[in-house]
Amino acid sequence: MVFSTRTFIKIYIEISSDEEIEKEIEIVGENYKIILEEGQIKLNDYKMLNSYEFINDILIEFYLNDWYTKKLSEEDRERTYVFSTHFYTTLAKSFNASDYSAHYTASQIRHGKVKRWTKNVDIFQKDFVFIPVNENEHWFLAVICFPYLSGKVDMKDGTPVNEPDDDAKYSNRI
Repeated sequence: MVFSTRTFIKIYIEISSDEEIEKEIEIVGENYKIILEEGQIKLNDYKMLNSYEFINDILIEFYLNDWYTKKLSEEDRERTYVFSTHFYTTLAKSFNASDYSAHYTASQIRHGKVKRWTKNVDIFQKDFVFIPVNENEHWFLAVICFPYLSGKVDMKDGTPVNEPDDDAKYSNRI
């Protein structure tokens, strides 16, 4: 079925066995999209949630955006940065070193591939940095707390703790 103009229809999405919500689907050509308050998601992506399909990057990105905008206070949003689902994939992607000048290190090459994600934000001014990671068809969420610190921190008030790392006592062992 192909629609030449934008068409909207209503659907009902079951939240639980006794609760459902009404949402609008925008139909543009052959693309069916569920319009939600903070964005949109294609119907085929939404259907993955009720199947045995793997959750894709679109669903992860949508959920993280929904969590960030609806669950975090304005103050917490100021303290938090959430990377795109493509950040880690791009950062970790292998590359052919011969394609780059010999005076670049691997770290410099990788940084060059992802620096646009942070050109408008200083992640070292944030308290929490979230990085969605997909490895071996599994999703993980890496959380970096207080990236501006370089030692132990009291989790109650964020002040540095001046005591040696537990690992230091094992560093001389073989």
